[in-house]
Amino acid sequence: MSKRTPFPFVFWLANSIEILERFAYYGIYMGFGIYMEYLGYTRGQLGIVQSIFLLISYVVPMISGTFTDRFGFKKVFIISYLAYLPAILLLLVTKSFSGIALTMLTIGLAAGIFKPLVSGTVRSVTDATNKTLGFGIFYAMVNLGATFGPLAAGKLRAISWNHAFLAAAAAIGLMLVITVFFYKE
Repeated sequence: MSKRTPFPFVFWLANSIEILERFAYYGIYMGFGIYMEYLGYTRGQLGIVQSIFLLISYVVPMISGTFTDRFGFKKVFIISYLAYLPAILLLLVTKSFSGIALTMLTIGLAAGIFKPLVSGTVRSVTDATNKTLGFGIFYAMVNLGATFGPLAAGKLRAISWNHAFLAAAAAIGLMLVITVFFYKE
């Protein structure tokens, strides 16, 4: 077996971004049913929003991946953040069913745009000596963000739902700053 190639800086950067995105995504998603109930909506209405949300977030990556191939990772990362950030902030003020549904659909779109970007970065910066370990680290980062997002959001929403939404927005804002200043194709 040949010696393992070290991971470049962008590998670690992309995985850090992944933690933050999963923190924001799952911080919102895991408590969303509780939030809808808190606002007085039915489980049926929650089911409608979550079904369309998940459909969009799982179908869009097939399209966003082609845009990434054409325009580059950094530009598409930024596009996903520019969809994510205002949508999360709209949760601070939107209380109508249609407003919440459209906001969550926008978050699903942003997540769908984002999904292939970090895994694509990992694929592009790994080789035969480190790709399996690279993807293992990537999935560990997914799980790390998906664990701490709901835990933090749960503690924050005990104070105020707005605190949980602001924490998610702050994570996306930090991702934007990291990407603009440090991410290299």
